[in-house]
Amino acid sequence: SSSSSSSSSTRNMVELGSDDVGDIFKMEEFRNLAVHELTPISAQLVRKQVRMSPESWKALFQTIQNRLPVLNVQDVASMASALARAPAPSVAKQQLFYLMADRLSAEACRLDGGALARAASGLTVSRVIPAKHIVYDALASAAKECTEDFNTDKMVQLLNAFAQVRLGGGRHGLLEHFAPHAIAWMPEFYPMELALLSNAYARVSVQSPALFEAIAQQLLLHHGKVDALRTVDVSIICNAYAKLSAPMASELMATLAEEVGKQINKMELQHIASVSWSFASIRHGLAPTLLQKLSNHVLANRMLEQFKAQELVNVLSAHAKARVRNPAWEAAVVQHLSQTPQAIDKMTTIDLLYTASSLAKLGCRNAKIYNDIGARMLNVLQDTPLQCSSSTFSSSKIGIQQLRPSQIIHLLHSYAQASCPHVGLFTAAVPSLRSTLRSLLEGSPLTARKANKGHNSGSTGRIPSRSDWVLAFSAYASTGLQTHSPQTAALCREMLRHCCQALMENGADPDNGNKDEESGNDNDDGYFSEEGEENKRKKQKQKRTAADPKGQLTAMDISELLRALTKVQLDDCSFAVGLLLENVVVRPNKFSDAELLVALLAGVQYREQSPHNIPAHLYNGLMSLVSEVLGSAQQGSLSFQDLRTAATVLAKTNHQEVQAWRLVSRRFTELMDLRLSAAGKTAATTTETAPAAAAAAAQPGMAETEQMIQCLAVLLNCFSRSAVQDKELLVAAYALLANPSLPLPPESSVAIALASLAKLGAAGSIDSARLGLPHQDVTRTWQRCARFSSSSSSTSSSFSCLSVSSSSSSSLC
Repeated sequence: SSSSSSSSSTRNMVELGSDDVGDIFKMEEFRNLAVHELTPISAQLVRKQVRMSPESWKALFQTIQNRLPVLNVQDVASMASALARAPAPSVAKQQLFYLMADRLSAEACRLDGGALARAASGLTVSRVIPAKHIVYDALASAAKECTEDFNTDKMVQLLNAFAQVRLGGGRHGLLEHFAPHAIAWMPEFYPMELALLSNAYARVSVQSPALFEAIAQQLLLHHGKVDALRTVDVSIICNAYAKLSAPMASELMATLAEEVGKQINKMELQHIASVSWSFASIRHGLAPTLLQKLSNHVLANRMLEQFKAQELVNVLSAHAKARVRNPAWEAAVVQHLSQTPQAIDKMTTIDLLYTASSLAKLGCRNAKIYNDIGARMLNVLQDTPLQCSSSTFSSSKIGIQQLRPSQIIHLLHSYAQASCPHVGLFTAAVPSLRSTLRSLLEGSPLTARKANKGHNSGSTGRIPSRSDWVLAFSAYASTGLQTHSPQTAALCREMLRHCCQALMENGADPDNGNKDEESGNDNDDGYFSEEGEENKRKKQKQKRTAADPKGQLTAMDISELLRALTKVQLDDCSFAVGLLLENVVVRPNKFSDAELLVALLAGVQYREQSPHNIPAHLYNGLMSLVSEVLGSAQQGSLSFQDLRTAATVLAKTNHQEVQAWRLVSRRFTELMDLRLSAAGKTAATTTETAPAAAAAAAQPGMAETEQMIQCLAVLLNCFSRSAVQDKELLVAAYALLANPSLPLPPESSVAIALASLAKLGAAGSIDSARLGLPHQDVTRTWQRCARFSSSSSSTSSSFSCLSVSSSSSSSLC
């Protein structure tokens, strides 16, 4: 009777809520509850969010703590689950949960499957008990012993609890143990449970092919389960399959893409970001279409400003990774970032890194955004060098993780790619990069890994490979900052030495024994000394291999280094040019067509700058490759950029073989027709579903248009310099410039193209008729360009060459 009265009073307390005075009375009632009533009443207090003062919560936790010894272990597990989200003072909550964890650790073997799931979930959700506590090992061992006790909901609860604290992974871990049991129960899982199950395995990176194949088959064979998926479930499953590259990912995600289309109006921004990243990360065939649809949905509903920083970065990275161009989306993002300073201020260091990288890949050249990112990054690079401890970051406003050297390199590469050098950023990166590089040069893998270790929990501490150092050297070279300071110049020389060492024989010294400017030591790296001791050289080589496992330069690295070397003014770098060019001549079959063209152009440019540094036999060997690479290139293997490079090589070497010039013009025409044809097909498809977008789809994107006409301008300029009049190129030029659906590029490119046409004797009506050029295209081109020049604010600068060129042409249109 007494117990019934007490329970009734407490239930009234839970239903009515309270003020501070009522709390005291109700705590007296709570203290008088029977033992078996403590857990359900505590659960009601939390679930119904009854208003209680911190003092009352403290008293409640103290009451439970006092009576904990008389609770059976099943009730302790339930109590942990009931109080996990209680808004109690941290000290009181911590004391009680540690006592419960100790009790559960000692008696885990007495728990059944449901209690084990509740205990694990409660301890995890409370955020009090750390992952290293022995209770998790005890619960995992007990769960393995009673696997058959677990049905679907208990299994999902248990595995997600362990996955949230990043436990249960690895070989013979809890999740691997439960995979066969989950497969056996597969038909019984609800759709939401399948999403949570896949999420648990993805969190701890447990690849269970059989399990993920079973989940995919379950969803694909039972369409009712797919229809029952919520938007959050769809995003979770896509993320899991993409992260683990799970079996049947392509088939399942194709089906889920249809579901995204149906539920797009219900999707939250975090789901849009997750789905976008998932499809882009595995380069799914539907990624371009889906990303366009999702980004257009965001723009149409004006949701861009509502993105959290990481969500926006994920969507931006997805577009960059999948190379999906949406001019309207890109313009909106650039405007948002440039006009909303807090958008960048809220980004973590990794967010800033991926933002800069993605914008560069998408062709963004907005200097303000890169300057804002650089200013934010300087807080890391200047105030927290790579060798500092994690305590340095405790006072950071944005909770930044420490950048690893490889991440710094890719950040600098992004700035170089966007042609937006940030002097402060490039200068601040020098000490960290030199420290890591010197560790590699000294052959100390342990030191290099320690210097490279980051605070990001996902960090693998990857040591920069030689390819990474090539990117770093190229970034400093292309921005003109390689000699900004003595320290920067020293870093670039060291990077060049390290990159070329993989190609050198007999340990030759690239610096020819030059002293380091800062240290004054003849050989402070201890790496290139001519000791003549074979054993010591072998030992050094073994150390370098251990420190830098990716020690070989690729063909792309060699061509990129050669291109970068044409832009630098470093002392004694001729050794590198000769070494790299010799490698090109000796093994040209290792290079792609594009890589060979870049290497050939670099050789030609360097010969112009320093003729005495390129031996005649080496230069002749390079020239013999020009016709070979153009003649052997497969259709479509050369891009517009490659054709620009090829034409420049031919012009600079005054190449007289007409066949090589014809190959360049033919490739350009083929590539132009291919791009325009693809745009036409896209427009035809778009017309069926969205007629309003058909006009925009009927032409390549602005970036592709600029690439085509800039390439055309370079080709015409090179052909005119060498006095090569190629009808196929001239016809293509007028067809492209006369096309009303294509916007004209910047006036400088148009001016160069028109001036070159005049110089080639193909600008006048008589000349064009003599050459058999389409009269309508010729007339329309000059009419368009005349209107373009008259509306330009800088006619006198860009188009002044036309009046001079026209005097040599008869009867301009």
